[in-house]
Amino acid sequence: MRLSYERFADPAGWRELAQDLGLTLREVQVALLLLKGLSLGEIGKALGISKGTVQTYNQRLHHRLRVRNRGELISTIVLASGILLPANSKEYP
Repeated sequence: MRLSYERFADPAGWRELAQDLGLTLREVQVALLLLKGLSLGEIGKALGISKGTVQTYNQRLHHRLRVRNRGELISTIVLASGILLPANSKEYP
């Protein structure tokens, strides 16, 4: 399966996703780093914020998207963002 990250090549894609989901740009940044598999501490270092601040963003994401765990959060972001190509896409090998 091929992944398409074109929508996230520039921050305009982040703004669009944030608007679609009712999130802030920072929440989208945290969500995308969670999607990449980074820990809360690693996300904090990457964004130049504390781990506690990342935990707050993580809690907000869970509340706003009405998800219970990281798996549901990731699924919601993937589905809403269109990161994965649809099954009928001609871009599949």
